[in-house]
Amino acid sequence: MANVARMVRSNDSRNVLVVEQDEGIVRTVSARLRSRFRVTVASSARAARELATTYEFPIVLVGARLDDHGSLELAAWLKHRDPGTFVALVGEVEDPEELVTASSLDIQIADWQEIGEANDFLIALAARPRAKRISGAG
Repeated sequence: MANVARMVRSNDSRNVLVVEQDEGIVRTVSARLRSRFRVTVASSARAARELATTYEFPIVLVGARLDDHGSLELAAWLKHRDPGTFVALVGEVEDPEELVTASSLDIQIADWQEIGEANDFLIALAARPRAKRISGAG
């Protein structure tokens, strides 16, 4: 995690965590976002939890089909831990119950193409005031 520590700056509104196991998607999205954000990548829900416990990410993009853990469960954990975090479940979400649950938790649904093209939107999100983190959540 030493390499990550150099990339992520504490309380930097430009920190973005991308949680995705498809290397092609990670390369494409990271390349599009790196000009304006500090992008950190986790290839599993477990790695994402470790990073989110150590560093602050105002924006988290979670791939909808993680192998090691339910993507929605990770997104819900992130929202519960820090309600001010913008969390998007990115990719194909087909289960209507997952859509309803995501909506009820203020988790956005998007596709990777939208995210790659949404730099201005993400910049606006990063600049907004954030709610306080729930102490002891984790």
